[in-house]
Amino acid sequence: MKKIYFLTLFYTTLSFSQTAKEFLINDNEKIFHSSLTEVIAESKNYGYDLHRNDKGDYIFFDGLTKYFVLIKKIKGKVDEGFPDYSIGSIWKKYFFAGTLDEEAIYKIETEMYLVQYSNVSSSQIKNCYKKIKNDIIKNYIKNDYKASKASNKINYKSILGNYYDIIEENVLQKLLPIKDSKEEFFAEQIYTNGEYFESSKGNDYYYLTFSLKDKNVSEFGEIANEATESFGKLTESFGKLYEHLRFTIGNQDIRKVNQYDLEAMVQFFLEDCKKSNIKVPEIKTLNATFEPLKGDAIALSYAFGDDSLIKIKVDPEKWAKSNMEKKWYVLYHELGHDVLNLEHGQGGKMMFNFADKEYNWDDFFQDKEYMLNFKKLNK
Repeated sequence: MKKIYFLTLFYTTLSFSQTAKEFLINDNEKIFHSSLTEVIAESKNYGYDLHRNDKGDYIFFDGLTKYFVLIKKIKGKVDEGFPDYSIGSIWKKYFFAGTLDEEAIYKIETEMYLVQYSNVSSSQIKNCYKKIKNDIIKNYIKNDYKASKASNKINYKSILGNYYDIIEENVLQKLLPIKDSKEEFFAEQIYTNGEYFESSKGNDYYYLTFSLKDKNVSEFGEIANEATESFGKLTESFGKLYEHLRFTIGNQDIRKVNQYDLEAMVQFFLEDCKKSNIKVPEIKTLNATFEPLKGDAIALSYAFGDDSLIKIKVDPEKWAKSNMEKKWYVLYHELGHDVLNLEHGQGGKMMFNFADKEYNWDDFFQDKEYMLNFKKLNK
């Protein structure tokens, strides 16, 4: 008979995996912080294969969003902390929105099973799963998250099609460096011990599953799962989801950042760098002020080459006359100098010598992604 040990967790934080064990349980950095190609490439270091169907496809569509699946066969000695001579599998399912060039992973499901047989006892497997559960909880504590709003959900279907009766769900929150902003995510966990399916070989299979998703994005998923009226409603929900992913970093919508709080805008830029896996030096002094500037300049940077200092001056009159998109465009340009140490002629259009028009959001996102990718590739 197959026995199930179940743990499900939904959360988002920032970290960087370094070992097979951390790649397994610390999905934190993948949510909004890694591209599909980066995740797939990293998984190869730890023995994962990309799942493909009979046609060779590896990107699948579930009616709302796209996803791909990584699979690792467990046999013999492995580095995830499983008992020696373990036999089983790991499945990791990544949900994302956007295109392959501008995708955003917002939910990850993991399910694994280990087989109890002569070399691996049931107690060894149970202790291993408890250790994984504790390591995930330690990750919460290490990253300063607090739980609230506990509730229960029922009838959860896992990635492998197993059903679990009841799940305890908690909302976890973490204050962000951006003023009046916080990060929220779902944390759900349960252990259940039951009998599932008959094994032809008479072995016991012990399952563990855990998941991760951003709280705000999950609300769109629930809308889509409940929508039965029309494909149009699904399309509308997906549009809202993609817009949320496009404008939001660390649960902060760029359009809602106070345009006259320059330090909050600079902090948003720094979070964007982290999301793009650009290591930002420790900033000891942040000095962003409104001061009249000569000529046509809307803003100027004064700390090029000094990684410990950000110093930006913004002309108040020209700033007030600029639309929101242009303000962000100009600020990213100056921080491209001040933080990324880019010169005019490096990093594409965003690092052109002067602001040449009233920019729109498409201009901003396209040009800032090029600039950030240029910096990442030319460290």
